[in-house]
Amino acid sequence: PVEVGMNAMVGTSGVVRRDGDVLAHGELWRARSTDGEELRVGEPVEVEAVEDGLQLVVRRQRRAEPVP
Repeated sequence: PVEVGMNAMVGTSGVVRRDGDVLAHGELWRARSTDGEELRVGEPVEVEAVEDGLQLVVRRQRRAEPVP
């Protein structure tokens, strides 16, 4: 089944852009981290929740280590 609405954002990957905004699903969203730490430009994140339909709550994704 296809998910619609804000719940469809949960689990989506994104990238932090300027001023803590996150680019996800081709759009810029206001965001905050789950741990309360500042989001850094270029960080890969995953959407954990959507608050008030306007702000994403995201957690940092660990970058894959290169395989030797």
